Amino acid sequence: MTFGIPLGANFLDRLDGSRMTYAEAIGVVTRTGAAGVLYFLLILTMIRLCWRRMHALGLPGWSGLAVPLLFFLDLPFLLVPVKNLAVFGKSLGADATFPVYALMAGGLITAMTFVPERHDGENAFGRFGLAGVGAVLAIGFVLFCLIYSFLMAKGMDFFRRQLESGDQSVAWFLFLLKNSSWALTFNVYAAVAFVALLACCVVISRRNSSNYR
Repeated sequence: MTFGIPLGANFLDRLDGSRMTYAEAIGVVTRTGAAGVLYFLLILTMIRLCWRRMHALGLPGWSGLAVPLLFFLDLPFLLVPVKNLAVFGKSLGADATFPVYALMAGGLITAMTFVPERHDGENAFGRFGLAGVGAVLAIGFVLFCLIYSFLMAKGMDFFRRQLESGDQSVAWFLFLLKNSSWALTFNVYAAVAFVALLACCVVISRRNSSNYR
């Protein structure tokens, strides 16, 4: 509700021609001193619940940690003060003006809620078909892009002097840096694909559950 109300109001406001960004709308309720503490508490409370739900679905309990992890990755977007929007007003490692990883986490929570529990003898993961495989590949690609972008940012700090002096010994890194924009672009598409594939997993699992009965 903390994020849903300002986002919903901002969506309606944008339909009326407003140029306020989603991050600015969220900033209205996240600029308080307690916002960070409350957000971390929210993430911590999710760990046990998501672990138990994944276990109930017949999947590894640790896979449920993806939910708090995804919410944590959007910490710079959701809790940033409005004055720093130019620097941090995007999802971490994603070229987007909306909380990409929070969207993925919300889709995963929805899927965990509506996917029926596994019947005896039913394949826990195989019941999702190719949609399940695609969802795993999508979130794996998102995490890979995030790690890649993080390493590029750290490498730029590490090689700053060599890059500024034109040292040819770091030409390989400069090449990687110039060709790293794909990670930011495709990261967003993979996140949207992940949510769509989760919706397919819900439909397929519920249909298979009905046939299993």
